[in-house]
Amino acid sequence: MGGAGAIIFLTGFIVLGLSTWGLFNKGRSILCVLAGIAVTLGAAMGALYAWGESRSIPWTVAYLIAVVIGIVCVFRQARPTKPAP
Repeated sequence: MGGAGAIIFLTGFIVLGLSTWGLFNKGRSILCVLAGIAVTLGAAMGALYAWGESRSIPWTVAYLIAVVIGIVCVFRQARPTKPAP
């Protein structure tokens, strides 16, 4: 893996980590929303590619799980919080 591949891998790992953290974070974060959108779009394209090229069910399911993580992260972080009494 060259330098560009390492940067792409590290960036993907950070973005997936941010979106996973957004699932459990009770506060709201725009970074988690942006990471969730990036994970959703990237994983959806990965799932299409995995299914279209090789009909690989395990990789397609793995990408679809990442899509669900991204979507849930976005909805969880973007919804309004309850006002404090």
